[in-house]
Amino acid sequence: MTPLADGLARKQRGMETMECVDGTWIRRMRVHALARSLAIGEVSTDDLRQLVEDGEMPPPKHPQAWGCVLRSRHWVYLHEQPSIWPSNHGRRVTVWRWID
Repeated sequence: MTPLADGLARKQRGMETMECVDGTWIRRMRVHALARSLAIGEVSTDDLRQLVEDGEMPPPKHPQAWGCVLRSRHWVYLHEQPSIWPSNHGRRVTVWRWID
């Protein structure tokens, strides 16, 4: 197995594990993500993180759960933008749109 294939396999296993560990939170956050995408045409984890900040959603049990929220063949990549959250140190976040 090549290093890239091994890394991708590990990533897949990690995401599947996280969906078992924090599955309820991920499912609830996906509902918010879908609603936002349908309402305004796009969503990012920064948008969803605001729900936690405002107290509308509890934080995930593990921070890695954020990486599993927008994971489906229905999410289509739109673009990237700098994160608005200081703790992200200016990294770029992906903006997605839900397509049936």
